[in-house]
Amino acid sequence: MDRQYRFHKKTILACLLACTGISNTQAGIEVVLEGGPSWFHVPQTTISPTDIETDNLSRGHANTTGELGFGVYYKRPLLVNDAVWFNTLAVGLAVRYSGFLDNITDGNVDQFEQTNLDNYQYQVYFENTRLLAQLSLDVLTYKQVSLYLIGGIGEGWSRLRYHDFPNEEDLGGGLSLPKKNTSHFVANVGTGINYHYTEHLSFSLGYLYTDYGHITASNEGILNGEAVTLSAPTFSIESHALLMGIHYLI
Repeated sequence: MDRQYRFHKKTILACLLACTGISNTQAGIEVVLEGGPSWFHVPQTTISPTDIETDNLSRGHANTTGELGFGVYYKRPLLVNDAVWFNTLAVGLAVRYSGFLDNITDGNVDQFEQTNLDNYQYQVYFENTRLLAQLSLDVLTYKQVSLYLIGGIGEGWSRLRYHDFPNEEDLGGGLSLPKKNTSHFVANVGTGINYHYTEHLSFSLGYLYTDYGHITASNEGILNGEAVTLSAPTFSIESHALLMGIHYLI
């Protein structure tokens, strides 16, 4: 019985050492640089330029802007390198920026929330820089191609500006709110494919969804040429990005 116990114990220990040895050969620090087009989504909201007027801001047209990201990850295989499913996990930090455009979206202003009173148009400027703790998992690997999932949470620093203007020159007026800096909790999730060109170099193509939270605009601005203080409008902002990346495993 003792000999059998010692045999099983040695066998288990040998397997653990073998798995650890295999994992250590591929573990390392991965540096990732990503970039690509992105589109902001700003749902319908309201704004009250005066105490007696509440206007509806229709869901605007999303203009194509851009996103850049730089991350450093600790990447480590899970159990066995040759596993097809869930074989690699990476954790790290990433800095991402979204913006590069004066106006991320534009749409109609329905005065007094009446769709037939759409005499004004609005534009929103928005940019965000964020620091995220990221987690990436290779779900399926076939030959040199991996399907991965990625997600992260962190802090985002935003800058938002709002202004609207009449559709016709003879109407005149309009509301302008200057840029305001805010910070909020930010979360993202995405998926993509990674092509392993060499043992150390790979290229990726992925989709990333980011939720920036509820961003509050300035409560002070210019209305019809005069300074005004109003109830600050809030925008719930999201983005969808198509990113191409370069990965280098040190």
